[in-house]
Amino acid sequence: MSDEEREATATPESANEEKPTLKPTEDRMGRVFEAVSGTEVTGKFGMQVKLQVRGNKVIYVNAKSGIAKGLANGKLMPSMERPLRLTVVRKFGAKGPYLTWALAPRRL
Repeated sequence: MSDEEREATATPESANEEKPTLKPTEDRMGRVFEAVSGTEVTGKFGMQVKLQVRGNKVIYVNAKSGIAKGLANGKLMPSMERPLRLTVVRKFGAKGPYLTWALAPRRL
């Protein structure tokens, strides 16, 4: 089968293709994701900030989080030249440990 035939028969969303939303999981701990833009959205979990990550993926953070507050007051300004670097961290709350998004260390 030639490359053109494969492209013609391939579906845009295959069963093996990952979803566009990145969630904080154990396997993503320690990896850095670069967000280049953000938008406030209302979803089923209330107000959130949708961050566009390189590679056509998105990350959602709560509008009450420190990341969202920093974006709103202008202290955090992602761009293509200086993206916002995010990673997954484990935090501890009243109901026990949980995974969430946090700012990754800056590159020098």
